[in-house]
Amino acid sequence: PYVKLYLDDVAKLYGLPKADSDLLHCLLRKMDYDGIITLVSSSKQRIAEEIGVKPQTIDNTIQAMLKSDILQRVGRGEFMFNPHLFAKGEWKNIYKQRNKYVELTVTYTKDGDRMVEGKVKG
Repeated sequence: PYVKLYLDDVAKLYGLPKADSDLLHCLLRKMDYDGIITLVSSSKQRIAEEIGVKPQTIDNTIQAMLKSDILQRVGRGEFMFNPHLFAKGEWKNIYKQRNKYVELTVTYTKDGDRMVEGKVKG
């Protein structure tokens, strides 16, 4: 239940439709210890059937996740989850993934507001 709530929150924070948390859950199950998922047309078809959507919906949602920096394309049919949001494995490896993925800058205004800016590396 906690994972589902977290996925719903991520979808909301990143402006994705609530239904996309179901796809996030399916994709996370496919994630390896490097944070990579491989999606070919047959796997997209199976996921679409499992969550009750059309395969085109899967493609559209993946595009939205790429724009929102939830996913990053690493190869043909291969994607990496943003390790600041999702990770699997030992902390030392997750730390390395985070350092490769994005450069974060945290600054504070005079009023004490925190501003976080990120730049994808590579």
